[in-house]
Amino acid sequence: MGDTQVGTIKIGQLLLGAGLLSGADLAEALEIATESGQLIGRVLVMSGFVTDEQLKAGLAIQEKLRLNQMSIEQGIKELSKYK
Repeated sequence: MGDTQVGTIKIGQLLLGAGLLSGADLAEALEIATESGQLIGRVLVMSGFVTDEQLKAGLAIQEKLRLNQMSIEQGIKELSKYK
């Protein structure tokens, strides 16, 4: 994730980095989202890979990253509290 620009980090990458999601679960969710046309966050919650609370926290941190209000490392550390 070191080469990911702060403004472009995706929610799946963020949840994966924080240890809330496995790579296999993310891959499965991405496949479902692509096939169904649903948003990845909805698929992650509906599939039980993350909780609604974890997704909401991840989205809030993702917004802070986009606004350069925190670093990726800070965001991952903060999000990892939701394990």
